[in-house]
Amino acid sequence: MNNRVYNDKVNVDDKNIKAFFNNRAKRFAAGEVNQYTSVVLGDNKPDYGKEWHEFEKKQVVQHLNLGPDKIVLDIGCGIGRWAENIIDHCGEYIGTDFSDEMIKSAGERFKSYSNALFINSSFQDIFKNKKIIGKKFDTVIIAGVSMYINDAELRKCYDSLTDILNEGAIVYIEESIGVNERLTLDHIWSDSLKDNYDAIYRTRKEYLELMSGLTNRVQILKEGYFEQLDKKELSETSHWYIFLKKC
Repeated sequence: MNNRVYNDKVNVDDKNIKAFFNNRAKRFAAGEVNQYTSVVLGDNKPDYGKEWHEFEKKQVVQHLNLGPDKIVLDIGCGIGRWAENIIDHCGEYIGTDFSDEMIKSAGERFKSYSNALFINSSFQDIFKNKKIIGKKFDTVIIAGVSMYINDAELRKCYDSLTDILNEGAIVYIEESIGVNERLTLDHIWSDSLKDNYDAIYRTRKEYLELMSGLTNRVQILKEGYFEQLDKKELSETSHWYIFLKKC
């Protein structure tokens, strides 16, 4: 079986991905990985996760719509990597993640914050969650999430975002992408992660097409690549970002 699929659109398995991230969260709770490598996935380079986090924070936070009256939704929050930068600078923070173990760790880490709520929900399901329905947000963060969702579901997720955005809201999306072609890792063993791994590295063009329903209703403020911390041994992939604004 070929676990590296180029160009062809094959689906990844939600159950495999959830099991992988539940295991990551358990390893964090056991002290085997830190708060950055638990989700940035740099086990073979322990400093990589922290370097990436600090770099991304400097590049991103300044563009978000934050303030004491602002509401933030962090989709795929993991154990709270973005919460560290956001909770003290907004009125309300809601983090969601499909991994129950990740959410458990995040809730424990930030249990002293009265303005923070963590919900065990996938991107696909948040729009019908009782704690989300009726709310509108000033900032939405979707970092390192889309690559674990199949195309048809992801398009629906992007299309649904405009219904939960306040006027002036900022959406920040960041993903690992295929540089020249689409690459799907179909339950492939990773020596560095010591686990099987599933992910879809779409091209920039594919992402823009999938979010066309969203970008037709909001403004693209800025997009580009975070190449500074790309791993040389992973030259097939890079990090792409886009900032959107609802005007």
